[in-house]
Parts: sequence; C-alpha cells; structure tokens
Amino acid sequence: MAKNRYSVLFVDNDQGFLSAFRRLFLNEPEIEIFTAQNSKEALESLSRGVIDLVAADQQLEEMSGAEFLRLAKENHPDVLRMLLVTAAEVEAAVRLVNSGELYRFLAKPWNEEELKITIKKGLEHRALERERERLSEQIKSLDGGLKQKVQQRTIQLEKAVARLKQMSEDRKRNFQDTLVLLTQIMACSNRFLGGHSKRVAELSRMTAEKLVDNQDEVEMVYFGALLHDIGLVGAPDTLFSKDAEQFTARENKAFRKHPLIGEVIIGNVHNLKRLSKIIRSHHEDFSGRGFPDGLHAGDIPLSSRVIRIASDYDHLCFRKGRSAGEACSLLKRGSADLYDPRILNVFCNLTGSVMQKQTSVKLVSAGSLEPGMVLDEDLFLKNGLLLLPHGSIIDSQTIKKISAFSSLLDNAKLVQVAVQ
Repeated sequence: MAKNRYSVLFVDNDQGFLSAFRRLFLNEPEIEIFTAQNSKEALESLSRGVIDLVAADQQLEEMSGAEFLRLAKENHPDVLRMLLVTAAEVEAAVRLVNSGELYRFLAKPWNEEELKITIKKGLEHRALERERERLSEQIKSLDGGLKQKVQQRTIQLEKAVARLKQMSEDRKRNFQDTLVLLTQIMACSNRFLGGHSKRVAELSRMTAEKLVDNQDEVEMVYFGALLHDIGLVGAPDTLFSKDAEQFTARENKAFRKHPLIGEVIIGNVHNLKRLSKIIRSHHEDFSGRGFPDGLHAGDIPLSSRVIRIASDYDHLCFRKGRSAGEACSLLKRGSADLYDPRILNVFCNLTGSVMQKQTSVKLVSAGSLEPGMVLDEDLFLKNGLLLLPHGSIIDSQTIKKISAFSSLLDNAKLVQVAVQ
C-alpha cells in the first residue's frame, strides 16, 4: 500500500457487530478502525476527512445503508464504499455495484477472512488510484526541463511498477491503466518516442489481425508494440536524432541495451510479464544477426517480428520522410535478412491498400473520424495528453478508443486527416 496507515469506517446499528469489526482488525497495525451506530455519526466521521473506505449495513434505522452511501458519495466521492446485505438484498446490491454506486458488497453473515481480504483489496485499489492520479499530475506538469528530470522519473516509474505488481484487484482494468501510465511516461520522455510507439502499436495490431485468429495474441502484439521502446526512457537525445549507423561507440552500446532494459522494467510487473520477451526480441534479425540474442527466423517471437517491421517502417516514414510505397520498397530490400518475408508481404499489402485510398486532406471533428482515414496531425485530449499520434490509421478499434475518451476530447476542435 502507498501510505503507512489506512482508515476504515464501519456503520451498523448493532454494537455487537461493531465490536466484532474492531476485534477482527486488532492485529492489523496499518488499518485503523472507526465505528458509528447511525448515519449522523458516520457522516460526522467522514467530514473529518480521514476515512479511506466506509462499509455500512443495509438495515440502518434512519435510512437504508444504500441511501447513506449515496450521501457519502455526494459529499466524499473519493471514499470507497461497501454495503453489508442479507441474502434477500443481494440482487439490489449487485445493481448498485454495476451502476458504480458501490465498490463491493458482502452478504451477511459474513466470513471473517473474506471480509478482511475484501477490505484489504479495496484499500490496495484505492492506493493504486491515488498513485495513478499523482503520477498523472506530475506528467502534466513536466516542462522543458524534462532532460534533467528523466532519472528521477525513471526511479518513480520503477517504484510504481513494483507497487503495481502487488495489486491484483480488477486485473484487466489495472492492466489497461498500467499501459496508459507507461505510454504517457514514454511520451513525456520524448515526443517522437510517444508518437512512434502508438503508431507502431496500431500498425502491428492491424498486421496481426491478418496473420492470426487468436484475439489474445493480437492484443499481445498490440501491447508489446506500445511498450517496445520503453527501455529508451531517459536515453540521450542523440539516440532519437541520429541514424544507427551514425552512433558513436558509446551511443551504440546504449542503444543495444534498451531491449534488455525494457525487458527488466516490464518483467517486474506480474500482469505484463508476457510482454517482456516480446520487448527483448524486437531488434532480432530474421537471419540471426540481430541483438541481444542473435535469434533466427522462427525462434524470434511472432509479435517481435511484426513489431520490427512496423517500427522500421515508421522510422522511414516519420523520421526520414519516405512515402508508404518508398518505405515498403526499402524494407523489402532487407527481406529474408532483417525481416520475416511472409509478414513483410502482409504488412506492405495492408499499408499500401490504405495509402492508395488517400486522395485528399480535410478537417473533421474527432467524433466524425471514420475507418480508412489517416491522422495528418497528433490528436490530444483536453489535458494535453496524446491520444493518437500523427500517422494513425483509423479503423473500428481506434474509433472505439476515441469514443471511450470522448468526454476528455475537445469536439469543437478540428483535426486534419487524409481521406479517400
């Protein structure tokens, strides 16, 4: 947990239950228990601003537990809310959880161990939310002095990853939140790095959908591509402004280490461990002359082979100004040496078909983006964070992503796109 002590408020008319709650957490020094026998006492405790989680019995005298928790939400929205219910009240409690009114409910008579685990997981969940909010605020406050802050931010990232590793509540949502946090840290470290990673992720996902039927594998390709260059966070600016053949010996050594650094960072997060091998191998050559392990052909993970092609393509288009056709022609010269020829053929057919359809440029709102369009500029949220980078190809998945963030977008602002 992110802080030394947490405060939990139990609200029940029965003094016997309140005494039982206190006894249950006697040997938990990091959790301080407060109790109240009615809603008035409970609201007074909440008003003092020290409560992290409140658990109320549904059968309160002045009002129902659900009504009390609605009041608590209105006045103290950051406090996590739980409801203790009888078997007959479970169905109504489920609806409250699904509507976002409650974090969890527990049926009475409750199992002591289950209650303790649920309370602790709730506090871990709240700790993660607070840490994510804190880091997001720090990211937004970064300015031109970022170069001097990179080392400090990297240390904070490692600490955040270590904490995230221990939190398993709502695993899928936490997994996605972790990805958002890490990709935003990459974007703040270097603007090209942030846009590059998001473009490569979209291209890799679209390519993987043509290669495999397993949606889980497609997602692993996408997530691995999002984070493939996380090992470059804090790297010297020269690694982004030079071509590899222009690196000094020291720069080349630093560049060749970044897949290993990325593997270590991501490998420390339990939910992301599956991605660490993908990240480690994204600079392997199909011929076996890549790094860090010199893997050959099919020994290289499929995801890494896809990402290698998408990443090099993006560098050609957005660092060297090549057209889609020119970029694919250059990639094909390295086919069977650097790249998997089969994947390269699928990739070039995919990007070629999209680019051939672009005949004009126009301005549209974010809500009017349609499949087949290609962003001609970065798309930002109102808070300044990058949602989609220049060059992103719009398809059904990106439209879903835009829709999920619609409340954070300035829909009055127009974005330039290439269209058919």
